[in-house]
Amino acid sequence: MPINMFPKLFRNHLLLLLGVCLISHKVSFSQPSINPICPEPIPTWVKSYPKPTLEKNYSKDIDLVLVHNEMQYNNITTQRFSRHLFYINTIEGLNNFDYYNIPFTPDYETIQIHNATIYRNKEKISLQENLYTRYIYSQKQIDGDFYSDYAKMQLFINKLKVGDLLEITYSRTGIQPDIGNYLMVDLNVHPENLIGKTIVRLLNHPDKTINYKALNFEANLISKSTSEYTIMELEYTNKSAVKTTEIRNPIPNWFETDKIIYFTDLCSWEEGVALNYKNHQLNIKATAYIHDFTKQLIQGVTKKTDQIKTILDYIQDEIEYLDYGLIEPKPPETVIKQQYGDCKSKSLLAIKMLETIGIKAWPVIVRLGGLDDRYKNSNNIVIFDHEIIEFVVQEDTLLYDLTKDLQHGDIYQSNVSDFRYGLRIIPGTDKLTKLKHKKDSKISFDITIVPTLDKGIYKIENKIHFYGTSANDFIALYKSRGIKGVNSQLMNYQEKNFLCHTSEDFYKYDFTYSKDKPQAVLYQQYQHCRYYQDEFQLDIPVIQKYIIDFKYRIPYQSGDFIFTPNFNETEILYKIIPSSDTINFTPDTLMIENDCLIFTKRTWMANDTVYAYYYANTLQTHFSDERIEDFNILIDSIYQQLDIFLDDDSGYATVILDNTKKFKNNTKTIIASIFVGCFLLTLILWGKKM
Repeated sequence: MPINMFPKLFRNHLLLLLGVCLISHKVSFSQPSINPICPEPIPTWVKSYPKPTLEKNYSKDIDLVLVHNEMQYNNITTQRFSRHLFYINTIEGLNNFDYYNIPFTPDYETIQIHNATIYRNKEKISLQENLYTRYIYSQKQIDGDFYSDYAKMQLFINKLKVGDLLEITYSRTGIQPDIGNYLMVDLNVHPENLIGKTIVRLLNHPDKTINYKALNFEANLISKSTSEYTIMELEYTNKSAVKTTEIRNPIPNWFETDKIIYFTDLCSWEEGVALNYKNHQLNIKATAYIHDFTKQLIQGVTKKTDQIKTILDYIQDEIEYLDYGLIEPKPPETVIKQQYGDCKSKSLLAIKMLETIGIKAWPVIVRLGGLDDRYKNSNNIVIFDHEIIEFVVQEDTLLYDLTKDLQHGDIYQSNVSDFRYGLRIIPGTDKLTKLKHKKDSKISFDITIVPTLDKGIYKIENKIHFYGTSANDFIALYKSRGIKGVNSQLMNYQEKNFLCHTSEDFYKYDFTYSKDKPQAVLYQQYQHCRYYQDEFQLDIPVIQKYIIDFKYRIPYQSGDFIFTPNFNETEILYKIIPSSDTINFTPDTLMIENDCLIFTKRTWMANDTVYAYYYANTLQTHFSDERIEDFNILIDSIYQQLDIFLDDDSGYATVILDNTKKFKNNTKTIIASIFVGCFLLTLILWGKKM
């Protein structure tokens, strides 16, 4: 549930997609008529840079080539000047350029258009007298009331042709009012389809030093001071004639791979804490209204942990989400009366309600995707985009995310993302805090395979059980979004475990929940599977000529890490009922354990049924690429033990589950297989009719 509580002044798609909520709100846009505009002069503080020279090496699959991406920001006048030049490379690019979107926050920002020009060969075509705009404001509806949180100006462009170079310049004036005079901006210097330069120029107060943190690229900055400004300039060049959009590789969420640079004039984390502490007004005690409201809410609840749970459940379930886009939260009384709030407002309400029952709590600002070690010394609170709370109960320090769906189980079973690092809003905090992460997601499969002679088919009955935080996810999804929400989330889990399927229409679920034993259960029955795979194919003959083809996605190593499956524990129990009493089967067992994985296999036969039990426990959430050789040895051990052979001498049926056929021993496959091996047989259960 993305929310931005800090300014993203230099991000390429600023605030455009913020405020997307998991709760069902109606979102609409007011669309006034298209109006002509009168361009305004460029601010006097803006530096002029030369028009780029076109190069004829643009790939034809890039429809619009960004050849110049310029951002100049004056922190004293709170103006951000932008200049973009696009090369219209294809007909598709021409068709897609009906208008140019400029996002802004209507509460405190305004837009000024300066120029729109077409360069065609040696001709310069000014569009000053042919510019039209339309403002579009978003609206969210909560309980019959409408709220606006962001807007965009659409600048309409005409007269374009393939081969044109289009220049657009504009300014956005204003800054969110609760960040004071601090400089806090960031920029992705390598936006999509850039083949050219990104230029950044910052102007700040003359007595302040501009600090910066660059990720994943070398930032060669030029800095100078005048009587009016402290100035910093950066040029970044990308010469690759290919699309910069890439499929994000399966690495830990918190390991940032984009080329981003952060600017600030904060000198320490303490300054960021002080700013947030002031905006949260945490030194003000809970009011009588909050005391009375909390007392009524927990009436009849005597146990302290149950009182905490009642308070947190109320805020998660009854207070709807609405993004404000500011650092300063709404007062707790206002949030209760209005029945909506953003992450900061919901967190502050929880802190004050917990205060009335003697529970000490405080805010922790985090990044939704998580933070790695490279952010430790950035001192820039613009890196954060979310807030959770931390509280102490019975000598335990717990994290809680009030923007999650309603949590089931007790307060110790809540599902909190792995943020890795956070900044505690407690006076005197001078560094990022390493946050505890509880990963206890577990999945188990109870599978029955019944080969039959009826038209030469087989049947599979599959029960899937989710435990721990994953069960919490699925139960909440079922309550809020029904079975379609569960189905969508299950597919997401498969993707994170390197499993993929080709169709959604074969899922047939029953969903049950047992209060005395929290778990989500999904039932599935179907005939035949077909699976697709990037690297190799495994064929499983079942009932003479009938073949099941299944494939799985091979992850690629990226950065310094290899990502592990979403479930840290996996159990699979196969019950294979042969089509004949005459079979050839030998039971066996296997146990492998090291610092990254525990793997167990056991097979046996009872009551004319062959049983195969697999258990895998992933002990770490990620691994360094230095562990590749260790993976090779471990995978070889597991792959030698995953086969089940049931040879039916009757001649009617043969069931062979053999994962080693056509196995290619390449590095990519080896890296992937450690995480896929224990799930391999499970893939049979996800497919569609042949």
